[in-house]
Amino acid sequence: MNRRDFLRTTANAVLAASVLPSRLAPAADDAPRYRLTLGQWTFHRAVRGEPGVAKRDPLEFPTMAGELGFEGADYSGILLGEHHARPASLADLNPWSPT
Repeated sequence: MNRRDFLRTTANAVLAASVLPSRLAPAADDAPRYRLTLGQWTFHRAVRGEPGVAKRDPLEFPTMAGELGFEGADYSGILLGEHHARPASLADLNPWSPT
């Protein structure tokens, strides 16, 4: 490694180290910066009713995610099946929908 490469690498490392702590610092009001969500695919074996796993209704997913302490749900269109095509079913999945 020559001196020029060393200086370039060191400058990049110092720049990255100076920016990184501000990105990871909590918000000013001490609220968490990120909220955790759970992907529906986590329960794909239960939704599909695979052997050895208790069958679950895909519309129960938001309740299951909330019981586990997650603040949001990430749905999978494949797992929603026939519910994917019915707007009323999808409105039931959204707790903020005006129904």
